[in-house]
Amino acid sequence: MVIHFTAVSAVLKDQSLHLPTTISPSEDIFQKILPLASSRGLRLIALNRRDYAPTTLLSDDELLELKSDDPVVRDKFLHDRGMEIALFTCNIIEELGLPPVTQDGQNGGVAWLGYARGNAFTVATVAAALSLPASLEMRLRSYLRRLIIYGSFNFNFHKCILH
Repeated sequence: MVIHFTAVSAVLKDQSLHLPTTISPSEDIFQKILPLASSRGLRLIALNRRDYAPTTLLSDDELLELKSDDPVVRDKFLHDRGMEIALFTCNIIEELGLPPVTQDGQNGGVAWLGYARGNAFTVATVAAALSLPASLEMRLRSYLRRLIIYGSFNFNFHKCILH
């Protein structure tokens, strides 16, 4: 299955940093930082989670996982979404030819940023990255510069994810 994400992208003068983020369409806070990113030499890609139009809808089976009372089933759902974002990041690194994090950690690489409920997915992405094939895991290790947890959130799965 091909997964389609919605992304708002600002292509800027310094293409060395890429920030995929999980946001909901109602969170216009990220619209405010797009112009600020340019002055800091950042490329910002704001990624909408699945099931927010016009991204790929969750399948009936995925919706059942999400609504399950079984924590193992819900963990699988969250792991799978994290894996999608990790693979998206690996693909975008390759497609855009982004540079890895420099030795001093001051340039290059990527950062994952989540806002409020979206933090459940960025944290899940970090966990899922450990399950990637070795070559992709090593790619992310060379590129992941920051994990930014923005805004308050609650990791009680049903409170955090269901809306």
